[in-house]
Amino acid sequence: MSPDALIPCETVPPYTLPLTIEQFEAALRTGHGRAWQHAVDCGVADRLDAVVYACMHNLAYDAQCEGDRADWMLALVEAAGVTNLVTPLLLQAGNEPPDQDEGFWHAVQRCRVMLELAKRGEDAARALLYQSFRPNGETMDLIGCAEILELDGADGLIFVCQKLGQWIAQDASRLVDDQPLWKFDERAQPGVAARLLKSVRWNDPDIARYLDAVSAQSDFNTSTANTDLEPGAAPSRPRRLYKNLDSFRFDDAIADQRMQAIESRSADDVIDWVRAAPEEAIGGWLRSWGRRAPEQYLMKVADALADETHPPRLCKFLLVFQRRAIPIVTDALLRLAEHPTPDVRWLLNYVLSHVADPRVRELALRCLTPERMLESSLLLFRSNLKPGDAETIERALFLPDDPEGRHGIILDLLKLFEKQFSPESARLMLFAYEHSPCGNCRVRATKVLAEIGAVPEWLAEECRFDAMEELRERFAKET
Repeated sequence: MSPDALIPCETVPPYTLPLTIEQFEAALRTGHGRAWQHAVDCGVADRLDAVVYACMHNLAYDAQCEGDRADWMLALVEAAGVTNLVTPLLLQAGNEPPDQDEGFWHAVQRCRVMLELAKRGEDAARALLYQSFRPNGETMDLIGCAEILELDGADGLIFVCQKLGQWIAQDASRLVDDQPLWKFDERAQPGVAARLLKSVRWNDPDIARYLDAVSAQSDFNTSTANTDLEPGAAPSRPRRLYKNLDSFRFDDAIADQRMQAIESRSADDVIDWVRAAPEEAIGGWLRSWGRRAPEQYLMKVADALADETHPPRLCKFLLVFQRRAIPIVTDALLRLAEHPTPDVRWLLNYVLSHVADPRVRELALRCLTPERMLESSLLLFRSNLKPGDAETIERALFLPDDPEGRHGIILDLLKLFEKQFSPESARLMLFAYEHSPCGNCRVRATKVLAEIGAVPEWLAEECRFDAMEELRERFAKET
């Protein structure tokens, strides 16, 4: 498909109603508002299976950042006038065993759907929600905890903590936290959950067991457990990991301590760490160190990078400059653009994105190929954009088959233009809006279009029904 065919027209929407079933299912996956528009204007009686599936599964590209779509889907069902048809199908689906590959985020959305149905008086949904309560494998997330607390308050809290106490009885090494307590207190007042549980612990051994475990493990903290500052060092405490960012409270004091530990490292410390670290160690903390390190430290690390040839160590040295301009750009550094290791080439593009240099611009133009664009070569334009570059990039556009490839290219386009607000970027932002699998990228693309005064009427209308709440609120019509 030609680049022009991939870019929506400013005056005509890239879709027409009614949507085909394939188009409708695609819109449910991406969260585009056209799925809602079809449901309201054309109905969904001929595609109830797709609707039920999208209610019971989180189809978002990045569920951790985009959130669940239970409210959006149930509102779509109501707007389409098929609540009485869909509700029994949802309860039936809730009674069926989950798909073998059903992941955490699907389970969370199922719980959200059952919560909303239970609020409407569906007793079967309440039972299914309670049956869904379980830990999430190796993480600390509790599937169904927040929903049970929201539905039944104190009774829900007692149920959740009793279950936790029973699980501890089965496995004394199980990690627990105070997640049910502070989640309950968010809806009540600080300390209410603890007082409630202490009042019943004397005749409830499960709750007593849970409270004792929480007290014994109170000094564990995720921020200090997930550190790789020392190569090969084992965590000093058991690891607490979470998928859902709503499942834990971020401790600013612990984060400050960690950042201070990172900033206290000298250039020699960083170089020694890179050379001693096992290949599998990522070294994400090097980005933070590089952003704050004195210039003389960066120069010393750049010299070490110039002498390095081992790909895993090259990648770690490049991480230092992923968010901060490297102090010197040598021809040898530029030659890493032809390194045989893809991760080296990919990280180099990030490093050079902070460098305004004719040699980097020349490399950017040379790397406008599908293979290189999938390695984030578009970022080479970031500090080297000139008038007319947007059109040059348009001519090189293509649409990767896989969602990850599409998301990567569109994310790079947003990084190029979301702070420069060039009117030339309008067509590229329409490309991003239409083809990104990610709702957050849609939000960012529309912000650029709004800043340059290039939001088409059809796009503004569609965004009123988007799965992303931010877009619905921004484009809501005044009534």
